[in-house]
Parts: sequence; C-alpha cells; structure tokens
Amino acid sequence: MAYIRVPEMNEIDQGIREQLEAVKQKTGEVGEIAKMLALRPDIYNATTAIFVTLMVRKTELDPH
Repeated sequence: MAYIRVPEMNEIDQGIREQLEAVKQKTGEVGEIAKMLALRPDIYNATTAIFVTLMVRKTELDPH
C-alpha cells in the first residue's frame, strides 16, 4: 500500500506555510491534502492556481 507522509507545518516551505496559515486563520484548520501537496511546491502552486481559477474567480460554473 502506498503511503505519503503528511508533513508538519514547520517542515513546509516558508512561502507555502504562510499561505496555509492564512487558510487556517479563515477556516480553523489546514487539510492533510494541502499539506501533502506542499511537499512539492510546484504541484501545490499549480493546484492552487487551478482552484482559484475554477472556484474563486467568476466563471461559468455555478458554485452551488
């Protein structure tokens, strides 16, 4: 069975850690998937860009 270790916040790149801390301030928690994505800053940043494009900016997609 494959296993991906969930890093502690102090193990995450400082720039991404600051973003995750901002998320924690708003939502009260940081999900394990976000932490795992942060193991690879390139993947974390690409995933964040896709999320913002599809879910945050105004698009043709109905958020409900």
